[in-house]
Amino acid sequence: MSEVVVFTGPTIGHETARALAPFDYRAPVQRGDVYRAVLEEPRVIAIIDGYFEGVPAVLHKEILFALSRGIHVFGAASMGALRAAELAPFGMRGVGRIAAWYCDGTIEDDDEVAVVHGPAETGFVPLSVPMVNVRATVEHAVDVGVLPASAGAAVLLVARQIFYKERTWEQVLAGCRDALAKNASANFAKWQPSGSVDLKREDAEALIATLAGFVESTPGPFRPHFEFEPTDAWEEAVAAFDAASEQIGGHDLILDEVRLEPDLYIEIARAAALRLLAAPGPEPCASPTVHARRISRFRAERGLLTREEFSGWLTRNALSEAALDRLLSQVESETAALGGLGRRLSHSMLDELKLRGIHERLARQAERKASFLAGEAGHRAGSRLPAPPVLVHWYFEERLGRPVPEDLDGFLGALGIAGRPDFHELLVREYLFATMRNCRALRES
Repeated sequence: MSEVVVFTGPTIGHETARALAPFDYRAPVQRGDVYRAVLEEPRVIAIIDGYFEGVPAVLHKEILFALSRGIHVFGAASMGALRAAELAPFGMRGVGRIAAWYCDGTIEDDDEVAVVHGPAETGFVPLSVPMVNVRATVEHAVDVGVLPASAGAAVLLVARQIFYKERTWEQVLAGCRDALAKNASANFAKWQPSGSVDLKREDAEALIATLAGFVESTPGPFRPHFEFEPTDAWEEAVAAFDAASEQIGGHDLILDEVRLEPDLYIEIARAAALRLLAAPGPEPCASPTVHARRISRFRAERGLLTREEFSGWLTRNALSEAALDRLLSQVESETAALGGLGRRLSHSMLDELKLRGIHERLARQAERKASFLAGEAGHRAGSRLPAPPVLVHWYFEERLGRPVPEDLDGFLGALGIAGRPDFHELLVREYLFATMRNCRALRES
């Protein structure tokens, strides 16, 4: 049994954290993780990092469940700071400046602490800078005289206007060149690399030190002053948590390899579904707007960018635009039906891969990739990752030789990918592995 369970990732890596205190460090928290940790009966659960979108976030009810079972719950730096501020009245304890900022209303939005990061194999390497770190850095710059207060406020405005997934110091400094006087912008750009404050990291380290002292004091169980209500919604959530624990795990890596070959994935999914589908898909929508969007998406994916190119393509393939739309709506219906099959479809797809003799190749590829990414070389490479938008363009334009789909979310849904964060993690693994193979080929040539 672990005495202290800590959920962390991009804010402070597991090895670095373990050197500060020998706790049980786990990946950033997502829905169901705290519930499952409670069943292990630790003395303390602490949250630093957690997923915000794409992957369902940890429920407030899970934390209340932990507190109701006598477990002390702490939070800091990122998702932990946010949840600590929200659940302070129930006994969750926040540590650090970010948690205090949430409590006193200095900051309110989730994306103040949100970052884009790589998968576990890269040590959850951060790919963007959180707004709270920009705030702390600007505050420090004003304190030491690098920026006047008015220029500091302008830097914060620039950073706030950048979407959190695209917010990097490069983007912030580029915006400052237009927003600040030339001397102020140059001084800040020169000072920033050495003067930046990683406030999330500082708060995470403060939390670990607090936990070490807390455990050493041998505290008794937490004594809640509220009654935990096991509502119907909670019982449904628990059933979902338990079911998720039974997923097929390692086989998902093989399916991820198929997802990187989207045409093959669709082909395999349809063949596998023939053994499972018992009813036809939903009727296609007849809305003119839906029809127009469907045709536009198809043209973008096929590179038919002008009306002349599109008309020529229709003529060569003996299709009218109406006939093409009927075919595309049928594909959408099939895809919608496939999406409802869940894990049954995953198992059936694995069987289909075996029948076609593809399973062995994909399994070996998934194993080699996992082995590389888990090694030291993978961790070194992870520090040089391009930003998510660059990865998306790399995958579509260089790997697939086609433009980025106009409806990227629809494309991902057809491949069974839950959302863009999951897609970015998949691309990070593929990019690192492809880079490694290219380097090896150059050395051997």
